[in-house]
Amino acid sequence: NANALISPFTGSVDVDGFDLTDIDEVEFRDAAANATAAGRLRRNAGRLTYYASAVAQVVGGVLTVDTTAVGTLGAGEDDLITYALPASTLSVLNRGIRITAWGSNQANANAKTIKLYFGTANLYNSSSVVMNNTKWRVTAEVYRTGVAGQDFGAVLLEGSPPTGAANGVNSGTATQDETTALTIKCTGEGTANNDVVQEGLLVELLN
Repeated sequence: NANALISPFTGSVDVDGFDLTDIDEVEFRDAAANATAAGRLRRNAGRLTYYASAVAQVVGGVLTVDTTAVGTLGAGEDDLITYALPASTLSVLNRGIRITAWGSNQANANAKTIKLYFGTANLYNSSSVVMNNTKWRVTAEVYRTGVAGQDFGAVLLEGSPPTGAANGVNSGTATQDETTALTIKCTGEGTANNDVVQEGLLVELLN
């Protein structure tokens, strides 16, 4: 029955001679009826989710991957790749996300700045330094510590491959409202077009 539910029970279920504890996989179809019923585990838009507080919560794994390169435009701070973290993704204490971003710097002597944001919280700021024809990668982990409270740690690697890198670290707390969608983004600042280019963004749900 396409709409059948299994009531809470103890023990095991046998399907065509196979114990559910021994099967390799379970196929979920996108929910149609009662798609927002609290506590239900189902597939939505190709992702396994459960519903809490009428919001679809992704069950672990990759939230987004974006490899469309975006560069700075002239002087001033410019948004590079952005991602809107769905509201209430961090709805549980100690639930976290990992942010990984990477890119390159133009071959010139212009001073450049790379920043990573979680909502309005600045997780990492490279400060304005000359980064001439180098590659960069910044990672950060953000964990919920309470209502509108997060703890984070971030690391930047920047240098010329295959050897040589400058390392920077930052950690702290943030007070972003996790019940709203939060923009995750890198920004770049330079002088010329494409002084800073972001080549990719990966956001993962950790637990």
